[in-house]
Amino acid sequence: MNVVLANGTLITVDDKSDLWWAMKGAGHNFGIVTSLTTKIFDIEHRDWAIETITFSGDKVEAVYQAANDYLLKNGTQPEGVINWSYWMNDATADPNNVRVTTVDSKYTKPFHDIGPLSVVPDSGTYKDLATWTGIANSSIPCQKAGYSNPRFPIYLESYNPQAQKKIWDIFAPAIRGNSVFNNSMFQFEGYSTQGVYNTDSRSSAFAFRGEHLLVAPLINYLPGGADRDSQARALGTQLRDILHEASGRKDMRAYVNYAYGDETPEQLYGSEQWRQNRLRSLKQKYDPEGKFSFYAPIP
Repeated sequence: MNVVLANGTLITVDDKSDLWWAMKGAGHNFGIVTSLTTKIFDIEHRDWAIETITFSGDKVEAVYQAANDYLLKNGTQPEGVINWSYWMNDATADPNNVRVTTVDSKYTKPFHDIGPLSVVPDSGTYKDLATWTGIANSSIPCQKAGYSNPRFPIYLESYNPQAQKKIWDIFAPAIRGNSVFNNSMFQFEGYSTQGVYNTDSRSSAFAFRGEHLLVAPLINYLPGGADRDSQARALGTQLRDILHEASGRKDMRAYVNYAYGDETPEQLYGSEQWRQNRLRSLKQKYDPEGKFSFYAPIP
């Protein structure tokens, strides 16, 4: 990487540099990458498929129990299978619905058996995935239309169906009808993680290589002053706290790129003391005045 540091100098960072470790997971704290050389791989799978299955809200517990049993499989989700679900308002379906995306009958049949409102298959290439999952440049969360889009992320090992129902009962009415939050969504992301697991967790500043699920409510709204911001924060925090309590973990782990802003360095970069010490030492060396400390800062 060619990186401009806080003092204005341009340096090259590679695996011989002490900054290499920090750039992989906390790089926004240390400089601006102006160019990057990376290894790419030949395309192995050109054809991709998706099945979008929409459920009514009373199926929440059954849907996420099936996700645990047939997709996550105790953390051994099959390579090449992604489970991704959204909770959002959908004018074409029941106003209280759950959307799940998956494919291949051995994975989809358990969901068909629950009794969905609709099943929509599609196919294409890797480049279609962003559109399918609602995160393309044209999708609502990616628009620069003056909206606030705070997320409240948390990593989980599995779904807790009872907690899923509890947060559904809070989230669904909060975004319904004429609510100022009616474009909000709840994201549940479960990727193939074999490559993540096979990378030594000590090799980079990214600490959370054992996680199975990335979950985050995204509260979308037009700014309306401090009171509205407080309402959005209260809703997002309440939902995240319920999931954290149900996880049984003492520490909460959050995805740094979705961070709301009130997370601790331990929640964003790992609670091991050696990680925090190493990050702070590098911060003092490369950015002692904290010029790159606007987002998810290392103190």
